[in-house]
Amino acid sequence: MEKWKRRSLSRVRQIAGGAGALMATAFAWLRLERTARAAPRLAAGPVTSSVFAEAQPQIAVVVPARNEAEHLARCVWSLALQTLTPRAIWVVDDHSTDDTGIIAQRLAHDLHALYLLPSAPRPAGWAGKNWALHQGMRAALADEGIAWLLLTDADTWHAPSLLARAWQLARETGADVLSILPHVEERDMGAVLLRAGVGEFYSFFYGAQDGSGTARRQTPLVMAAGQFILARAEVCRALRCLDRDELRGALDDDRAFILAAQRAGFRAAVAQAPQLLTTRGYPSLRTAWHGHAHHLAGALRSPGAVVRALAATVALHSVTLPTLFGLARACWLGMRGGWRAQALPLARWSAQWLAMSALRLRAATLADLPRWYPLAAPLGALFASALALRLLGQRGTVVWKGRRYR
Repeated sequence: MEKWKRRSLSRVRQIAGGAGALMATAFAWLRLERTARAAPRLAAGPVTSSVFAEAQPQIAVVVPARNEAEHLARCVWSLALQTLTPRAIWVVDDHSTDDTGIIAQRLAHDLHALYLLPSAPRPAGWAGKNWALHQGMRAALADEGIAWLLLTDADTWHAPSLLARAWQLARETGADVLSILPHVEERDMGAVLLRAGVGEFYSFFYGAQDGSGTARRQTPLVMAAGQFILARAEVCRALRCLDRDELRGALDDDRAFILAAQRAGFRAAVAQAPQLLTTRGYPSLRTAWHGHAHHLAGALRSPGAVVRALAATVALHSVTLPTLFGLARACWLGMRGGWRAQALPLARWSAQWLAMSALRLRAATLADLPRWYPLAAPLGALFASALALRLLGQRGTVVWKGRRYR
């Protein structure tokens, strides 16, 4: 009788545990789909004439460039050939030690709308990219006819219709700031795993903060991409072209910019455009480590970040490791004592693994990650948690593009 009770209790625990895990996975799936619906995907193809039914807006582009000789020409030409032609393209040479400045000068001879702005010495308290953006934004806004600013990186490529489609979406949604999520050209497996693992880490780190595409003012917008931020001129003026305490030294500059805009009362939106916007990924795990550390260190400066980072690290592994351990244990016991007794545990852990893999596959599709990622997700989580713990041990100190930030 006692043995029967123990078996019954074990079955109840297996069923309850499996049901709870599947319900949590279903809840995560619903949140993922909600985020996907809120972040519309811009399609490729020619722009319809209805986009230009009204007078075209005057848009200036600001491109901060530090040692971007390899990518600058491709980026600038893709901006100059937009269907919605920018009024001005400002390239800020951020003390490059390669041929970035020379290439920009050559491009300026061919493109009358291109202006090269050598960066002034960086003041104390400023992050390098933010200081370059500040100078470019001020120069662009000296033209009072400018209605919008596009902030973009020098290692991006823009399809001809991107700017027109982005402006149309901002107009339709009433957004004052629009961030576009790009396709990442990344071939190194380690770099891909770290990017995906850091993405999952962020989902736990920011917790209940919503990533919706047209967030309400009281709901912080988590998703942002510094590769493409289209903002009204009045937003940039209100934020003093990043010359504010919370923006000057922000290493996670894209998210900090959008959150500051929301706190100032402006409306933010985000969209996906993997067919229209491409950015160069990291060529190796080593460079990806330093690149993601640069942004993650900024997030770890926020209030309560240490506690949230430790909780996110635990959650990141608790999603996968118990399931893998349970599945391995059931298989081991089945080989030793017979599969019949392990039928229920095997069914439970297999169902959990399949459900999580399906969820990760869906997330990988939305995030433009390889289809093999769900199988390698535990390794990506290990990379991301190691990076977060390393930064916590270093108190957020990172070196990026030859500069040391603390």
